[in-house]
Amino acid sequence: MNFRPSFVLALSAAVAAFSAFWLGCFALIVPGIFLVAAILLFALRTSEGKRRKGAAIFLAVLAAVTAAVSAGFVVVRDNYEKAPALGGEYVVTGTVSSVSGYDGGVRLTVKDLAFLSEEEYFTSDCKLYLYIYGGEPFDAGTHIRFTASVEELDFVSYGEVNANAVISGVKYRANASLADVETQGKDFDLFGTVRDRMREVLYIALERDTADVAYAMMTGDSSLIDEGLMDNFRYGGVAHIFAVSGLHIAALYAVFAAVFKKVRVRAAVRLPVVALVLSFYTGVCGFTPSAVRSLIMCLVLALADAGGMKYDALNSVSAASLAVILINPVYFYSVGFRLSVAAAAGIIVLGGSMSRLIGHVRVFPKRAVSAVSVCVSAQIASFPLLLDAFGYVPALSLLLNLIFVPLIGAVFLVLFVCTAVACCLPFAAGYILWLPGLLLSLSTTLILVSDWEILLICGFSFGGCVLLWYAVWFLLSDRINLRTLPRTAAVFLLSAAFVLAMIFKNCTFGGAEMKICARYGTELILLDCGVAEYIVVTGEIDAEQTERILLKEGVKKTDGVFLACGAAEANAALAVLLDSTDVSAAYTAEGSGLSEYFRSAPVYETEGAFSLPGIQAEFVDPEGVLLCAGGAGVLAAGDGFTADGYCPADILVSGEDRPDIAAACGAEIFVRFEKTVGDYSVYASGDLQIGIKDGIITVKGMGFSDEVRIV
Repeated sequence: MNFRPSFVLALSAAVAAFSAFWLGCFALIVPGIFLVAAILLFALRTSEGKRRKGAAIFLAVLAAVTAAVSAGFVVVRDNYEKAPALGGEYVVTGTVSSVSGYDGGVRLTVKDLAFLSEEEYFTSDCKLYLYIYGGEPFDAGTHIRFTASVEELDFVSYGEVNANAVISGVKYRANASLADVETQGKDFDLFGTVRDRMREVLYIALERDTADVAYAMMTGDSSLIDEGLMDNFRYGGVAHIFAVSGLHIAALYAVFAAVFKKVRVRAAVRLPVVALVLSFYTGVCGFTPSAVRSLIMCLVLALADAGGMKYDALNSVSAASLAVILINPVYFYSVGFRLSVAAAAGIIVLGGSMSRLIGHVRVFPKRAVSAVSVCVSAQIASFPLLLDAFGYVPALSLLLNLIFVPLIGAVFLVLFVCTAVACCLPFAAGYILWLPGLLLSLSTTLILVSDWEILLICGFSFGGCVLLWYAVWFLLSDRINLRTLPRTAAVFLLSAAFVLAMIFKNCTFGGAEMKICARYGTELILLDCGVAEYIVVTGEIDAEQTERILLKEGVKKTDGVFLACGAAEANAALAVLLDSTDVSAAYTAEGSGLSEYFRSAPVYETEGAFSLPGIQAEFVDPEGVLLCAGGAGVLAAGDGFTADGYCPADILVSGEDRPDIAAACGAEIFVRFEKTVGDYSVYASGDLQIGIKDGIITVKGMGFSDEVRIV
């Protein structure tokens, strides 16, 4: 394999960011080893008496990069977690820095914060998310004042780094009504003002749905798109058009480069102008990781072109990734950044091999070979990341991207030019944006009118197996020089290891398996008994989060739903589950009254113990159900559960830390949905996988695996 220093440095930076999360300051041991190796290598001479200066210098640079990333990650995390702790109601003043939408309202990102309560007053350099239900967008730069209960955001939530909030510097969140928000003047905000003007002219000139899509394409903010319409883009596999990246930045660069070369503008003028325009547009889009990565790649290409040097795409994407991680190591944990880099690297590494392979198919049009190879390469590289991040991959995404992306790329260029003109001439926006609006409506019609949800690949995940996946495809590429026999043997062995690892990770071998999932208030227990699958609900659940969890776990049908919650929550939860999956039956405690309201699925009000395939069940409280599966008792307790008497169980699952329930059941394992100390927490460790077999309970979460024998 040809040695590329930038590739090795970028890969090392990613490993350093990963290590810093798990090891903290101890991750600095690795760059220390590199530095010692560099010193030794420089000190030792070869048999000819020469020093290995080149290798020593590279190791020293490698030590510096990994040390910078590791230390940077630790500092960012430490600063974020040491921000002033808040709890209770405050009078908050601040300045709106950006505006986005959510279902039913708007979300303001507020900076320059000052907090006032009866006990204290202080300011903070952090930012705050303010959710206003039913509110209209505020202009960027507007000073606001409101009273609300303020909550803190954590660096890690549900087993994942809260990357978007950390990168944006957002530490707090609050909810307020529009009437409670008082405006107090306005400052000029360059990027925010441009975004506001773009939003204004697009929504004046275009119909609402078309304006939502146009604004998302231009700025990368898809929050204003109706959730149902957004699902069509996601399930069709083309939602990446709203992540400002290569499709946008590279297209603009190509147009500018072509125009400047046509009019023969000198490189000394061409390069600064292109860099300024692309940098400004990236700022308007909020300097997202994918946009920054694409910007750096284009600037490297521009520098190579200006200097008459040969452009190396792999070096370019490596340099861009390295720069982004050095700016803020938390970018490594951004799903958008990883997908952007994976897609670009996949095209670069696999594109040539795929193009030659597809070119051998005689019936395939020669002009389409390049486009198909690019799409296939990007799909292969992003497939495992998409599946692990979102729980599904659209089965027809390859076909739709082949048709849709070139079309939407051309529409974007027309939309960009017309929007820029309309921002300067807002009184004529309706005429200027008529054509791009029409083109955008026509190009997205197929996506919006079709139901792509039935064509999703889901129900399994890659996890650490992703390394084997990439190793196999890297060996199959033309980036490594191996003879046919060792290449074939290596691919066969790695493929076999990959298949076995995936089977071990995703399959249940006897006994019972329970998956405990939670996302921002939505709490579900998924129980697989081998012969049947069940869902336990202990409170109110959100439709979007529930659908995401069920898709990720591949739950298309459930043999029963246990509603261990209050009547109002059970009523709403069952309605959500009926929209997300096929429910054979639902079970509640005696006297819930739900059996009178649902006709699409039978609801049974139970009293005492009863049997179902694979399990024994009993509602020991209107908001608590005791299940016996695989030889272990599982008590799922809702927020209103009252520990009235002794109900023995091996596993207790509840929202908060409830010593009264723990004393009443005498469980060996305590699982909490919320943040807790000393017990297993879904909030801290992510989705928990609990296996019950042969009298042993195995608990697996983020970075740990424990076993407890049932006594």
